[in-house]
Amino acid sequence: MSTRIKTRNSLFIQIFAGFLAVIILLSSLHWISFSILKNDTKGELIKYNRLLLQNTVKEYERVFTSVKSNLYSLYYDPKVAAANVKLALQRMDRIDYMKEGQIINEIENHVSDRALYLDNILIYFNQSSIVLDKGGRSNAETLFLSDYKSSIYSYSFWQGQFVEGYTYRLHPSSEFLIIPGSIRSLLPISIKETPKYQIIALLDTDRMLQAFHNLPDVEFMIMDKNKQPLFQTTSDFPESVLNKFEGADGEVEQGQYYYFSQKGNESALSYIVKMPTSIVSAQMKKFNLNLLLALGLSIGAGIVCSHFFSRRLYRPVKQIITAVQHSKLKGLGSTISEFNLIHDKIHSLIKERNDIQTELINKKSLLTNYGYMNKLKMIRSDLSDLQDFILANRKFRIILFHLQFRHASLKELNISLDDVSYYLREYINLVMSDSFPGSHTFQIESNQILSIIFDDKPIDTLQETMLPLKKVWDGDSQYYLISIAMSSIYASAAEFSKAYNEVLEKAGQAKLLSETQFISDLRPLVNHAYVLEKEKEFDLNLREGNILESKESLNQMLRYLHQKEESADNIRKFAKSILERIFQQAATFDQKVNLAEHRIDLKETEECFTIEEISHLMEPHIVRVTSLIRSVKNEQNDLANRAADIMEASYAKDISLDSVAESLNISSNYLSILMKEKTGINFSEHLNNVRIRKAKELLESTSLSVQDVGIRIGYRNVTSFIRMFKKVTGLTPGDYRKQIKLQPFR
Repeated sequence: MSTRIKTRNSLFIQIFAGFLAVIILLSSLHWISFSILKNDTKGELIKYNRLLLQNTVKEYERVFTSVKSNLYSLYYDPKVAAANVKLALQRMDRIDYMKEGQIINEIENHVSDRALYLDNILIYFNQSSIVLDKGGRSNAETLFLSDYKSSIYSYSFWQGQFVEGYTYRLHPSSEFLIIPGSIRSLLPISIKETPKYQIIALLDTDRMLQAFHNLPDVEFMIMDKNKQPLFQTTSDFPESVLNKFEGADGEVEQGQYYYFSQKGNESALSYIVKMPTSIVSAQMKKFNLNLLLALGLSIGAGIVCSHFFSRRLYRPVKQIITAVQHSKLKGLGSTISEFNLIHDKIHSLIKERNDIQTELINKKSLLTNYGYMNKLKMIRSDLSDLQDFILANRKFRIILFHLQFRHASLKELNISLDDVSYYLREYINLVMSDSFPGSHTFQIESNQILSIIFDDKPIDTLQETMLPLKKVWDGDSQYYLISIAMSSIYASAAEFSKAYNEVLEKAGQAKLLSETQFISDLRPLVNHAYVLEKEKEFDLNLREGNILESKESLNQMLRYLHQKEESADNIRKFAKSILERIFQQAATFDQKVNLAEHRIDLKETEECFTIEEISHLMEPHIVRVTSLIRSVKNEQNDLANRAADIMEASYAKDISLDSVAESLNISSNYLSILMKEKTGINFSEHLNNVRIRKAKELLESTSLSVQDVGIRIGYRNVTSFIRMFKKVTGLTPGDYRKQIKLQPFR
């Protein structure tokens, strides 16, 4: 073979020519695909926009279904029914403010769920004309005239809903004036079973639109089965188009717009999108331009890269050829001269390598042992005893003895952990050597002892062989516990790492038992939905300071996990998470709580080996925190009651929030928050209620003038008194007195 390489057979020329052929082929395929795809672009874009509408409908349906479920749950809540009865009695001084506070907290929990997009939930009691919402208690007329003012949904509108013949209804969205200068678009949903009270949910349509269908220049509308718009971003939806859909799914092109419609599976609502045809045209133009640009760039980049990589591959090959040209071995037969030379040299190198490997194996080279030792890198022990195991290349099984020490018991005996580990290892080595000749036992970690046995007996037979070990160790369970994990059978020492990882994973699935355990199978992970629900119940009882209920919830969760045979590691992790919550609650109610000190208690869970021990560890923390919470709540209730007593005794004087707070030796801000939390109304509303109640008594039992009555209850301005009296009762003082006098003749 000539040492001079012909130009036409050059590696560089053939590689570069091959790259160019691939570029031409791919470019042709790209152009054909572009020509076909161009014709289907419009249809694909329409399918894409329909898919967007499907996702929008799915999200809206989810919100409407979730809100409906939550409203029915709240409507049938016994606390709401009880509040309706008490409010109907019109005895404001006997209302259970704690129960009302719980109802308001439930409303706040629903409204704070960002996935529901709620602005507020209103519980409107008909007879008392009282509304409970996330802000507390308020008069219905005042609420709908000031807090949620709408041209459509007035006070009289919601009064009229009590006699309407429905139980659940979505009302058209409207703009509500929340506070001066703040307007929100809200969609009301109302539920009522009786004319006694109704629940109104106000959904924030702007937030929902932003989250589900925020597309520029695209209009959106929701329409009920009676073709009444519930929400629309524009009123320009032609009726002729809406009639074409008739509540069915589809798309229509009319004028300069595309219209897409889809019906909700759950609510039977129709969701309609109006999109200018110019958007599709612009998308098609942009799509075509991008494809052409991509084609041009790919061809240019392909040529540049082809030349670059061809040169890069050719240069080192040419250097190799220079070094090996004196070789006269038979060529590869390739049309590329360079490959023939490279093949000859590589063939020679491979032959030399095989000869060296054969020599190393025959001499049992230390390099071979090192290759197997690398598989055992996780073992911290003297590996010299493993020489026979490495070279035997026999089937084997690994048994891992995982040790758990009871430090307190061992400390009483004045025995170190190293001594206990040593005695256990020697005892295991003695038993395993007698039962399984040729086995090896090693100390891997301070809490791990490993035995390698060359036995393919069934797992059940191995467990029977090791039963004497279990009897001995169960007798010492007050000092230590041992979990025995057994691997599958492996064919050679090269699979040692795989076998070791298997027994580690099995050892991690040991149950929470105060006895020696055999673990031979891996259990699948289980999602415990029951525990998730019970955690919510536990948190609620903990926040309320319910000691017995909190302890019972905890024990139910622990018993459930134990019955489901959850691993000890997972149960301890669960216990740590519960302790973290307990400590966080303590810090919430008492800023002096030191979380760093409490977290030291978390380590004690590692010393728990039964469900009873974990429960015994956690119950004192529950008692301490719930007692703290009850103490703080009782103190808050006492302050609220004392403030109410001051208002009852001094309502006729010129009292204020600051003066009452000063007499209680607390800040006015704290008193304001406390009154709102405990009674559902603020300080001034509570004071006005007391004064108006006293005014009603004076109007009924005396002949004092309206002005004198106002002065006696603390109003220096008769106009202010009359305005406040009418706001609370709906009548002027004079009309109220006339009504009282006429009552015996009715």
